[in-house]
Amino acid sequence: MIITTSTAKYTQTQSTSEDISKTTLPQPVQTSAKTPAASGQTTLSGMGLLMSRLFGNTDSTPPVQTQLTKDTMSMSSVNFLTNNDRNTLAGLYAQAKQQGTDLRYVDDLARDLGDYRMFNGVMANLNDGNMYDNGGHVLTYKFIAEDEATASRILNGGNLSGSVLDEGFLRYELDPGYSPTHSANFTFIESIVNQSGKNAAGKEQISDA
Repeated sequence: MIITTSTAKYTQTQSTSEDISKTTLPQPVQTSAKTPAASGQTTLSGMGLLMSRLFGNTDSTPPVQTQLTKDTMSMSSVNFLTNNDRNTLAGLYAQAKQQGTDLRYVDDLARDLGDYRMFNGVMANLNDGNMYDNGGHVLTYKFIAEDEATASRILNGGNLSGSVLDEGFLRYELDPGYSPTHSANFTFIESIVNQSGKNAAGKEQISDA
C-alpha cells in the first residue's frame, strides 16, 4: 500500500511485511539564471528571509521558546529554534538565495530542526520495540532505500562534528525511529554537512537571549 501525503518519506514495516511509503521533494536544484534586483527593490538578508518565511514578519524578532507547556504546545515548532539555530539558518537562506536553490529546502530543514528543539525532551524512539499494530505485531520504522543510503553516508562521513548543523539534531533527524516523517531533504542536508570546514554558509549573528 502506497500513501503519498507530505514532502517526507518513510517505510513502515511489520511482521506481516506490509509496507507504507511516502514521497518527498525532488533533489535540490539551482536555477540556471539569476535576475538582479530592480533599482529601488528591497532585497532581504538571510535573517530577513528567515523571519519572513518562518514567522511571517521581518519587523520583529520573536522570543525563543525553551519549554514545552500548555501555552507553547500550540505554537509552531519554529518558535523553539535557538538564536544559534536562527543564525545558522539565516546563513543557509542567504546561500540558497545566492545560488538559486529552492528556499523550501531550508524551510523544511528549519521546521524539522524546530521539531527537534520542541519535542526532543519528550520524544521516544519508535523502534524501541514498544510500538504495535492492531494485531499485536511489533512495528519497525525505516527510511526508503535512497534516504537510508544518504543518512548512512552522512553519519559515517566524518563531518558531523564540524558541520554548521547541530550534531545532536543530525543524529536525531537521520534516525528513522525519531524522524520517520521528516520533511527535510537528506541530499540537501548532506550538501550542508559536506561543507564542513569550508565556511560556505556564513552565519548572520544575533545576540543570544
